[in-house]
Amino acid sequence: MNKLQKKILTILIQYIKPSDTILEFGSGSGHLSCALLEKGYSVSLLDLREEAITGSMRLISSIGLQTNFYVGSLFQHDKKYHGIFNTGCIQCFPATSKGITKEDVIDRCAHLADYIIFFWPLKNYNQRDTGDSSIPGYKQAKEYEMTQEIFMSITKHAFPSMCECGKIKTNLNYAFEWGYASK
Repeated sequence: MNKLQKKILTILIQYIKPSDTILEFGSGSGHLSCALLEKGYSVSLLDLREEAITGSMRLISSIGLQTNFYVGSLFQHDKKYHGIFNTGCIQCFPATSKGITKEDVIDRCAHLADYIIFFWPLKNYNQRDTGDSSIPGYKQAKEYEMTQEIFMSITKHAFPSMCECGKIKTNLNYAFEWGYASK
């Protein structure tokens, strides 16, 4: 697990109770869910890409763990959870469009869970400039603007109880922000 993943895991553990059921959507490689599973948390993985879920299944089964894996869209998923987390997808949705927006994602999460924890790359710190291909999503994401202010603005109607945000700086060229919101 790299430095960024360790910092994200620390933040997740601050908010997730061991008895909670959790969904990681846009799970990709599944490394964070795997780390949570190793610590005894109940985590399911959801990704649009079958190859991502296949890789996650291999990783998690290779250490003798089991969980639920789903190939599909968050908008077609109906199982309820205590919490949902995502690392690096929310910024890929535009603020407004004829398609799915950030607000649509938040509303869907509110339908499925009591709280969310989202992580997104800080726009000022462009990972594409680092040349570090070990960074998840390197040269893959079509990123739109996402800030703590946008997160708080788009979550307050669906998750009115609590909203906290923070920043993870991993080096001079790369940083993540994060947001937690609950009903």
